[in-house]
Amino acid sequence: KAKDISEYLFNNQKNMFLECLKCFSNEERKKFIKFSTGLMSIPSNTKLVILILYTKKGQKWPIAHTCFNKLEIGCFSTHEKMLYALKYVINESLTFENS
Repeated sequence: KAKDISEYLFNNQKNMFLECLKCFSNEERKKFIKFSTGLMSIPSNTKLVILILYTKKGQKWPIAHTCFNKLEIGCFSTHEKMLYALKYVINESLTFENS
C-alpha cells in the first residue's frame, strides 16, 4: 500500500510539473533553464538532463543545484501553487553575478 501511495504521489507531482512547463512562455522556459542549470541556453547538439527530486511537503520554494543540474521541488497540493512557486523562483532569483 505504501508503495502504491508513494508512486501515486510521485506521478501526480511529475504530471503537475510537466503541466507547469507547458504553461511557461518561451522566455520563462529560458529562465527555467538558467535557474536549473546556470546555462543561458542549451548548447546545440546537446541533450540536457535535469534531475528533478520531489521532496517532503512543506518545502515552499524549489531549490536548484546548478553544478549538478538538479532541481528539488516540494510536494504541492495543486498545479496553481506549483506554477506560482516555479514562476516566482525563476523570475526573482539572483545569479552569482548579481548577488
